[in-house]
This record gives sequence, C-alpha cells and structure tokens, in this order.
Amino acid sequence: MSFTQMEELQDPTFLDEKSKSSQGKRNPPARATSRFWFERFLAVIQRQNPSAIDATFLSQIAPSNEGKLLSQLKFLHVIDEQGKPTLLLATLNMVGEEQKKGFQQIARRSYQDLFSEVKIDKAVPDDLVNFFIRKYAYTRDKALNASKFFLYLTEKGAIPVSPELSGFLSEKSNGTTAQNGSSQTVVQRAPRAPVAKPPQRRHVTFEEPLIQATVNIRLDKDTPKEYWDRVFALLGERKVELTVSAESENGKPEDETES
Repeated sequence: MSFTQMEELQDPTFLDEKSKSSQGKRNPPARATSRFWFERFLAVIQRQNPSAIDATFLSQIAPSNEGKLLSQLKFLHVIDEQGKPTLLLATLNMVGEEQKKGFQQIARRSYQDLFSEVKIDKAVPDDLVNFFIRKYAYTRDKALNASKFFLYLTEKGAIPVSPELSGFLSEKSNGTTAQNGSSQTVVQRAPRAPVAKPPQRRHVTFEEPLIQATVNIRLDKDTPKEYWDRVFALLGERKVELTVSAESENGKPEDETES
C-alpha cells in the first residue's frame, strides 16, 4: 500500500463519487446475523486473498445468504460495485492499531449521515434507534440490529461513544425498551424465578414372603367324596366322580372313573 493510499484512508472526508452513488442505494446492515456473517467473512479473508468477491465466493461463508452479505460488504465499502476488494479490506487483514484504523474508516465512511446527526459521545440508545427508523424507515427490531452493528464497528475501531451506548452494545439480545419519563432506557428482562416442583412420591413395593409347606393327605375308599373333591381342586385337577364298590373279586377296591 502506497503512502498516498494510506493518506486517503486516514482522511475521513475521502470518498469517491462511485462510492457515494452506491451508498445512497444501499441500507445499513440490520439483521440479527449481520455481525456473525461479517466476522466469518473476515476470518476467511485472513486465509485467502481473492481478486474478486461474488456470490459464489460468499457461498462458503453465508450459504443461502450470499446476496445479503454481498450487499452488506458493498455498503461498508470493503468491496466495490464490481466485487473487487478495496483498500479498506486490506486494512482489516492487519493487526493492532492499523486494523483499528481500518474499522474507524469503515464506520466513518459508511455512516457519514449518522455521525453528522448524532453525537455518539453523548447519545443514548434511543438516539441511534430513532435515527435508523427515521432515515431508513426501519422497524424497531431492524433499527435495534442496525444500532448494534454500528456500535460493533465503533468498538473494533476504538471510536469513543457514550457510556450508555457502550452498555447498550454489551447487553444481551433479549433487552427491551421501557418508558422512563420523556426518554427511554434499554433495560434487560429479569430472569424468571424457578418454579418449585412438587415432591415426587416414591412407590415402595413390598414383596410378600414365600411360604412353603408340605401336606400329606391319605385318601382311601372310606374317605368322603367331598374331601376327594377338595384335594383335586387344590391340585388343579378336574372334578371327578368316584364310584366305590365294596370289593372286587380279587378283594381290592375298583378304580375311580372320571366323568
């Protein structure tokens, strides 16, 4: 990078006519994923040095979001309208103070109107949100996302901002705005108290002791028939009908017959 190019980068008023024309056609990044995709882009650029950046190149970084990221990079002036890397992109590959200067230039060139209308060293979050709603007709959610991304650039570039804006950037994404007199202050939702669960009943199973016994029962021809029925019932046998004769010819009782 030549000395003349470095002087152009350090001059906050430097902006060629082509960049001014494209600046008026594009809107600032206002998606919840804007910072995520931009940081992934920077990580890839540190390993690769493409001569042109187009949707095909960005498909490895933001699948299905190549067009949105391409428009975002053009708004930030890190690539021109033909997709060629600009001098600003080269500064983002540097480290330390040189990289900070690159982020400063990106912020000041891409958000010239914001710097001219809002005193960021004294502003509150509402000032940024209202600027994006008024200037770009953003919804409140998009204006919040756009404000966070702008403050991300100022943080990377070490651009001084008010304590209120610095605190706004560090808040979680679930912060909401609450009315407070004539102005609004961004506050964070208090976490819900945990709901105590009712104690669970423990089911205790008692096993009945197994009782074993041996019963000797002697049945003969003189045993009453109801005793025979009870014994067979205990043994799980079918009910039988006994016919007992006095004695057979051989002097023994006849066998019982099953009905």
